[in-house]
Amino acid sequence: MKELFKFGDILSSDYHVYVLSVDDDPNTKREYESVSVPGKTGNLHFDNGRYENKNITIKCACMMNAEIEINRFVAALLSKVGYQRLQDSLPPDYYRLGEFTGDVTPSYHLFKSAARFDLVFDCKPQKWLKSGEEEISLSTTNKFLNP
Repeated sequence: MKELFKFGDILSSDYHVYVLSVDDDPNTKREYESVSVPGKTGNLHFDNGRYENKNITIKCACMMNAEIEINRFVAALLSKVGYQRLQDSLPPDYYRLGEFTGDVTPSYHLFKSAARFDLVFDCKPQKWLKSGEEEISLSTTNKFLNP
């Protein structure tokens, strides 16, 4: 099975683009302000109460009419404004909200009929479980576990 991804309503396979790998470091970085106080060793850190966005890189390949399909695909991705749902099949249980950064440099092969390239998305730090979108009914005897 070929791995694919979806950004908003744009499906990568519609452009003959498939996922080779996803660079998604599971760690998030807490945002804080660092203040240096004269005469005091070390800095003071003030927690801003939030996490920073993170870049997710999707390594892709296009195996058919690469020059044309990649241009069409990038144009479609750039047409989306604001955060969009970003989901891929590696793993299929989660999705993120991200924005496409727009920087793509394909490495063409076989007279530009095939290519490899990276797509970078600026994503919110959290992941959402797709199972959280399923409606459930609870009664007073049910227990609810939120992982």
